[in-house]
Order: sequence, then C-alpha cells, then structure tokens
Amino acid sequence: MATSASAQLFDVSRLDDDPVPLEVLSGRHEGEFASVEGQAIQETTRRPRWWRLTAREAVQPADSPNLVLRFPYLNRVEVWRPGDAIPVRRALIGADADSEFSTRALVIPLPQGLATGESIYLRVSALSPNAMSVDVEPLAAVHRQDLRHVALRTFVLGTLVVLALLAVGFWVGIGERTYAYLSLTLAAQAFYLACVGGEVRAVPWLAELVGLDPRVGRMFGLLGVVASNSFVALYLNLPERHPRFMRVLHGCNAALLVLLLANLGTAAGWLAWVANSVFLVSAVTTFAVSVRAAWSRQREAYFMVLSWAPMIALVMLRLGE
Repeated sequence: MATSASAQLFDVSRLDDDPVPLEVLSGRHEGEFASVEGQAIQETTRRPRWWRLTAREAVQPADSPNLVLRFPYLNRVEVWRPGDAIPVRRALIGADADSEFSTRALVIPLPQGLATGESIYLRVSALSPNAMSVDVEPLAAVHRQDLRHVALRTFVLGTLVVLALLAVGFWVGIGERTYAYLSLTLAAQAFYLACVGGEVRAVPWLAELVGLDPRVGRMFGLLGVVASNSFVALYLNLPERHPRFMRVLHGCNAALLVLLLANLGTAAGWLAWVANSVFLVSAVTTFAVSVRAAWSRQREAYFMVLSWAPMIALVMLRLGE
C-alpha cells in the first residue's frame, strides 16, 4: 500500500492561515487551499498552518492502513480524519508522543480507510523547515520499517557512545588532549542525533528539557562542530604544518561560539541557516587539509580523508537538493 514517486496517493494543498478548526472542517476555506507539488509537508513558518491531503484513490481498511509522516523532527501535528470532531495529536516528544511506534515517523491510524476524494486535514506546528514525506502503510509494514529503523539508530547511537567512552579512556590513560576533543565530538553528535531524531523521549527529564525548543539539539550540534575542529587541529598538527587552514578553523570556531551564545537567547530560523553555513566551511576545510596532508605523506591524514569523504559526499548531495 506504500506509495511511490510514480503513484501518488494524495493531492496535497496548504492554507496560509490558521483559522479555527470548525471553519476549516465546515469547508469555509476550501477555495483558499493552494496546491503543493509532491507528497510532502514542508512548513516554512513556525506559526501553525493547515494542510489538506485529498485521496486520489480509495484506501481499503482491510490491511489496517495508517497515515505516515516521515522525518517529523520536533514538529507537532493535529490530524482530523473524515468524520473526526476531535483531532488525533502526534509528536515525537511530549504528551502527544505515541510509544507504540518508533521515532521513524508520526503514525495516525485510518481504521475506516479513505474513499476517493476524501480529505484529511492537518494543523502543523513546525520547528524545522525539513520536509515530512506523506505515505500510507499497512500496520504490518509500519512495524517492519520500525524494527529496521530502531536497529539502525541503536547501532549508530551505540557506536558513537562506545567510541566516546573509549576516547575518554585514551585521554585519561595517556593524557593526550586530542582524545578529549574526540570524545566531546562523539558525545555531542550522539546527543544531537537523539534530540533531532526523538530518541531522547526514552529519558523523560531530557525529553522534557528538549520539548518544543530546538535550541537544545542545536547546542549539541554546535558544540560537536567546535570540538571536531579542535580535534582536527591537534590531530593533524595544523598550527605547525598547515597554519593557513588553522586560521580558517579558528575563524569557524569563533563564529560557532558566537552562535552558541546567540542560541541561548533565540530559536530564530536564521541561526540554523548561519550554523549550517559555518559547518559547511568547516567540513570543506577539514577535508581539504586532510587531502593536502595525505598528499604530503602525513600518515594520520589518511584516516581523516577516509572518514570525511562520506560526509563531504552527503553535504554535496544535500546542496544539490
């Protein structure tokens, strides 16, 4: 039942306003919904906005279908299915989180299915401009995909935590400051991924701290980049071997520390854009100096080239999007 790019289940449209639910459900604003291409909800404002999903074909109730919103980050949705007077509320974290499903997606049951032309209304409160892809999956497929997601996330987060602990051990054992920065880098990355992916809900006090505030996850992300730049500087001995690259990373760290202070006072969207730009400069600089050091037969640089090549490829792909 899962959709594909060539077989879209829904016509997606957006209302650039936030009227009361009764007005929307009564059809008073039907003509004001603007059509949106694709099968995704991407909200660019933090004020609540309405979205409408109109079924292009019938969804049969036999397989226990579910509306699935993938990659929700800290976004919250209220969903009115056909005939609903009270919405189904969903979020990855907080009182609206559904612990029956993984953090892969927000899952809303469609026990009655959908007839062709029927609409689902969503009131979206977005903290991120990231797109939430829309799909319909039978319950068995939801559980199957959830198991895969949990296995992957457990592997990634577990690996980061174990490596961070090993780095602490090396730091304590041999007193090499490089490993302290490596440990902080890995730990910050683990916390960042857990915040944006929703896994923090397993730790109630941390989930309450994160809540609807993107600044906590952003703080871990910024700390991770600062620590990573410091690790690279020491590991490749940039002050002596590559002073020009060292100055660039010093500038990036100075900008990141300013952003950390700004992050304490505001959750504005521009801050994330600037932080991503600084991260891009840091990543490109790190990869460039690693390649140059490897070309100069600096042995420790070979590891850096291998470890950063996938990151640079991912960054280029995201820029291409």
